[in-house]
Amino acid sequence: MLKHALLSAVALTLTAAPSVLAQTIELPAALKKLIETAATLEDGKHFESVVAAAMAAAPEHHDAIAALAETLRADIAPPAEAAAQVAAAAEEAPPAKPTSFFDFKGWEGEIELSGNRSTGNTKETGLGLAGKALVDLGEWRHKFGGLVEFQRSTGTTTKQRFLATYDINYELSARSYVFGMMQYEDDRFGGFEYRFSETAGLGYMVLDNDTFRWSLEAGPGARHTKLEAQSLDTEFVGFGRSDFLWRFSDHSELSHVLGVFVGSDRTSLDTTLALKMRINGALSARLSYNYRYNSNVPVGNLRTDTLTKAALVYDF
Repeated sequence: MLKHALLSAVALTLTAAPSVLAQTIELPAALKKLIETAATLEDGKHFESVVAAAMAAAPEHHDAIAALAETLRADIAPPAEAAAQVAAAAEEAPPAKPTSFFDFKGWEGEIELSGNRSTGNTKETGLGLAGKALVDLGEWRHKFGGLVEFQRSTGTTTKQRFLATYDINYELSARSYVFGMMQYEDDRFGGFEYRFSETAGLGYMVLDNDTFRWSLEAGPGARHTKLEAQSLDTEFVGFGRSDFLWRFSDHSELSHVLGVFVGSDRTSLDTTLALKMRINGALSARLSYNYRYNSNVPVGNLRTDTLTKAALVYDF
């Protein structure tokens, strides 16, 4: 009713003073008063409707009406319901993606700490530290990863492994992308001193929703391997990777990552199955099983390595 009354008043005001509206660029006092009154009634509920009607009925005063409306809008308090809706929308809106590689507020990742110790006939101490960090810059995505594993048994070092990776992705579509990866690994108890790999290829996001995420990658590359007491060996390889994640509850997720390098001299496989359960806030527990296979190892070394571990994980 109020809306119709205000609109009718606008029409009557303009009808009552046609000569004034036509001959002067100054906003008529009655029209100005009407717009100002609309800004104060019911928290300005019908203000925009009155302004629109005034502009349509008196186009020669469009600029004056627009200037007055702009001034009055700053003083109009939004209704409580509208304010609550705005606040709720702001909370639900996803955070804006960072625009710079060096905008560290946009980075996310995790740090994992694991350890074990046994005494008795065999004294064994093990320590593991791992982490990853990634940033999404729209079409570009950068990811860094690292791993350190160390173990001593009865006073002798039995494991010493270092791993560092860098991945870069460029989005082609909602599901497809191109990728590049560099990886360095040092494992003096795994049949080689160190090796460095670089690969590039195509990736495809098979699943990407709140419950499942699964990506597949494949492409060519090169691997440089330094075996004990031998020179550096370089070979061209084919690379494939599967990265699967299943969030089966608000606090738990199951992941499986499989990476394969296939070359003319040697083939290697690295796969990890992990269960992660949130404890509190950013702190989680993870139970994982890792299996690694190398087809070409020195005499006296096994082709497979396995590791089962429990760890604490901090997400950031």
